[in-house]
Amino acid sequence: MKAELKPLDGKYYGTEVSITSDDNKGFGEGLIQIWVMGNWEPSRRELEGYPDEYGDEFEICDSHYETETGLKIAELLVEAINDNDHN
Repeated sequence: MKAELKPLDGKYYGTEVSITSDDNKGFGEGLIQIWVMGNWEPSRRELEGYPDEYGDEFEICDSHYETETGLKIAELLVEAINDNDHN
């Protein structure tokens, strides 16, 4: 099984982790979405896509953005799945 963190794309509906399998052990493919607001701090990926013209002021009109907490959970999930050696 292999996990991959998907890039941010369009309106945010959760941090996405794509799961694929390259064996025939009955594992299918799937997508896990993680949406955790945590302390409401925008993720580093979210801030990278924010226009420079606004400077350091990050304003969001709703909760449709990736938080650092959600991104960290997704990264840990990807690491755990990819480090799994149960063949």
